[in-house]
Amino acid sequence: MKTSLEPSRKQRARFARARGARAARPPSPLISSEERFRKTLDGMIEGCMLIGFDWSYLYVNEAAARYSHQAREHFVGRTMIEVHPGLKQSGIYAACKKVMRDRAPRHLESEYLFPDGSTGWYQLSVEPAPEGIFVLSMDITKRKQAETALARSNHALRTLSACDEKLVRANGEPELLAAVCRILVEQRGYRMAWVAFAAPDTGGALRAAAQFGFEAGGAAAAGFARAAARRGFDPTLTAVRSGAVQSMQDILTDPALIAWRRTARRHGFQSIIALPLKSAMGTFGALTIGSADPEAFNGEEVQLLQELADNLAFGIESLRTRAERDRMIEEQGHHAQMLRHGLEESIKIIAGTVEMRDPYTAGHQLRVSELAVAIGREMSLPEDQVEGIRLAAIIHDLGKITLPGEILSKPGRLSPIELQLIQTHAQAGRDLLKDVQFPWPIADIIWQHHEHLDGSGYPRGLEGPHILLEARILTVADVVEAVASHRPYRAALGIGAALQNIRRGRGKLYDPAVVGACLRVFRKGGFAFGSRAA
Repeated sequence: MKTSLEPSRKQRARFARARGARAARPPSPLISSEERFRKTLDGMIEGCMLIGFDWSYLYVNEAAARYSHQAREHFVGRTMIEVHPGLKQSGIYAACKKVMRDRAPRHLESEYLFPDGSTGWYQLSVEPAPEGIFVLSMDITKRKQAETALARSNHALRTLSACDEKLVRANGEPELLAAVCRILVEQRGYRMAWVAFAAPDTGGALRAAAQFGFEAGGAAAAGFARAAARRGFDPTLTAVRSGAVQSMQDILTDPALIAWRRTARRHGFQSIIALPLKSAMGTFGALTIGSADPEAFNGEEVQLLQELADNLAFGIESLRTRAERDRMIEEQGHHAQMLRHGLEESIKIIAGTVEMRDPYTAGHQLRVSELAVAIGREMSLPEDQVEGIRLAAIIHDLGKITLPGEILSKPGRLSPIELQLIQTHAQAGRDLLKDVQFPWPIADIIWQHHEHLDGSGYPRGLEGPHILLEARILTVADVVEAVASHRPYRAALGIGAALQNIRRGRGKLYDPAVVGACLRVFRKGGFAFGSRAA
């Protein structure tokens, strides 16, 4: 017997039709769209997070979980701070709070400390959403690391360039070493830098040559070396002895470097590198650098620092070579000065000997020297060439010591034979001096000082261009002094007659340029014999 609650046949048929209709009905468009949207988000390479107003995670895609270094299910039912305790003091959390409050989007890049202690960088877009906020993120750690490495390399290259400029411009070794240490600290940002050299006379100990970056009251480089020796390892000394780069990284956390921690904290460094300075003779020193960065000396930076050390070593060797060359030049100059002084004294003695045998021409050679020097300078000749003319003039009559004294002092006119004998003095003077090594052609100047442009002179009858300029100058000066002064066989004729004599012989006997200079010396310069030093 059927109860009143049991559906009738018609009702059962109606329910069946309804169930069939529902089964055949298509899914809700809203539900289908949401599922597709979630599938799209799950497949994105960007991290996507939907965070509610209570800061709990409503949705996290696979990329966001991967960027956070955590499993996706770890976010379910938990708040942002519970999942990421390190966010509370970060710019990311501050930006999310601002968007949650102001409902205005924010875009930023921020560094982040992951729960496992590592650090990374996020690029974030935070947008307001009906449920709270929607966060779109990208892990840009590798890009930031590349940017940092590039910036570090560029900075290192600028430092290398600044040091290279000092290598070129430095006037001495102390200036160069001090400048390089200062650049490494002030421009590159290292904590401290110093250069030490091996000192063989102290049993292999190092001598600090330059340093920069040690705080007042802190240990200097030498004190640091002593502290290193007490710890059983001195990177600077080891670099010098081995010729290889020595480094210590992450001193504050590396268990193997625990003995260094107190010193590292005291001086504010966490890593050290010592780079050997080498020459062809071997390693002679080291450049040591301390940095506050625990991982400062890696990869390309070490290569650049090695290049810097090689350039510095080359610069030091160049400066030392230059200093040694300058010292030798100074010694040679002093030696040459002494030789020249001795040469001049010898020439004066020779000149005095000549004049002792010919008292009538006493002072003649010195006066000729005065005028010859004045002519040379009027012609703008180099001072060294003028000096050669001066010395040649002082002894130009040296050959007269081979002649009989009675001929030299004869009061009357000389006979033809006596005149021929007198004319041998130019050849005799050359023969006496030809083997003496002078810096100037003294012997040839003396040999030619009686030659004339037209070939009428003696002893060889040379013409024009075959006569040395110095000899042409000496010829004019000798004639002017001889005519103007007293001689045993006649009285002095005076300067006027002497200048008229060279005017008449200009271009024929005497060089026109030399004659012109001589005339200007008397006319414009007011030259007078005995008025100036030879």
